[in-house]
Amino acid sequence: MIPYFMLITGVVVLIVDLFATGGLFLPFGISFILTGLVAFFTYDIFYLSGSFVFFSTLFYGVLFLYNKMIKNPQLHEIKEGIVQDTVGDSRYVVMFPTGFRGETVWEAYSDEKLKIGDKVRIKGMDGNVLIVERVKN
Repeated sequence: MIPYFMLITGVVVLIVDLFATGGLFLPFGISFILTGLVAFFTYDIFYLSGSFVFFSTLFYGVLFLYNKMIKNPQLHEIKEGIVQDTVGDSRYVVMFPTGFRGETVWEAYSDEKLKIGDKVRIKGMDGNVLIVERVKN
């Protein structure tokens, strides 16, 4: 009973994750499935809990390394975007023609005043907000 419950829970988590969060709970779904496979051999709660924690930590680590090694180099590959809108004081909506981390529109911060239509270059990143500067022609 327990192995089937964990396998079904893992598949449901993967399906919900596919449509809702886009990969945030992917390691949990995989961990449920693998722990369900371990449950075919033992019902000991210690081993099942330990294997779930181990698999979750392992796959979240892999996901973190993937994001760090694969996606962050795009910060330096895509350099220029166009200001689409102002959000507030020194905050702007910037569109990147080829997409940055899979997104084409990002919130950005700039020390200098920008106008809609200005070309900007990425200087860095602070959380989910890009730090940009105007491109000098």
